[in-house]
Amino acid sequence: RNELIALAAALMALNALAIDIMLPGLQEIGASLGESDENRRQFVITAYVTGFGFAQLLFGPLSDRFGRRVPLIFGLAVYVAAAFACAFAPSFETLLVMRFVQG
Repeated sequence: RNELIALAAALMALNALAIDIMLPGLQEIGASLGESDENRRQFVITAYVTGFGFAQLLFGPLSDRFGRRVPLIFGLAVYVAAAFACAFAPSFETLLVMRFVQG
């Protein structure tokens, strides 16, 4: 029971961390990727939250069908792969797509 509680808390914290960790450096990230419009840089957060919402529609029925473990492991693998892709994104548009996938 304690392991389940710790895992659930860690997964919830990961979502908050994924949003909050980018906020201080959002201007520098956008500038380094060549995005000059400061308002458009905020789409990074919008892409993540939108992707997170769409993932619920996909993984909810999958977890009902296959149980919680397999979709959870698959989702975490996609999340880690998209996080690495975000770190090495060559353009702002690629960063937006990867943040959507990461959500």
